[in-house]
Amino acid sequence: MEPKAALIADTTLAADALRSFMVLFQTFVGVMLAFGTLMARAMVFSMMAVNVAERSVELTTLRVAVAGFASYQVPPSRLDRSGAVNLRSQVLPCHVTM
Repeated sequence: MEPKAALIADTTLAADALRSFMVLFQTFVGVMLAFGTLMARAMVFSMMAVNVAERSVELTTLRVAVAGFASYQVPPSRLDRSGAVNLRSQVLPCHVTM
């Protein structure tokens, strides 16, 4: 008499293996979501920091233009050791002649 079944498989072992792979998959997805969230927050922070820095320069320029140059006070970061204004950090126009 010939056997009627070609393969006998235990489904509980297959289900346990699938569950263990799903735990690994869910851990991997969780780590990727955490890194993605961290990167998104870092990008938003850096864009906001650059935007605030640019706007502070514009606001300072407007404050000087509106209040007049006489009432403008030089910030301490622009003063060197002797108390003179340090112009090296500012871009001065250059005239090129040919």
